[in-house]
Amino acid sequence: MQNHVWAKTLLSTYRFLERVAGAIDRIIEKKALSPTNCYNYSYDGTLDLTEKIIELSQRKIDLINIKILTENILSKMDPLLANILIKKYIDS
Repeated sequence: MQNHVWAKTLLSTYRFLERVAGAIDRIIEKKALSPTNCYNYSYDGTLDLTEKIIELSQRKIDLINIKILTENILSKMDPLLANILIKKYIDS
């Protein structure tokens, strides 16, 4: 039963993954270019900022992997069943 819940979650969120990844890119760019986030370029401030950017980058990688996983699963399914799932969860 739990697998069905995860499958529905992946399919339902698929259409938002690119938007969220784009938002993460904008956050990273804003943090990297904003001098006020560097705490006057001190070591601690730079280290903290770097860790936040790495964390956000990892989140984006996770979203990309979810997207690829979903696409791979759909491509290996019967085309009719995959099309039904796409219409119900992704294109709705």
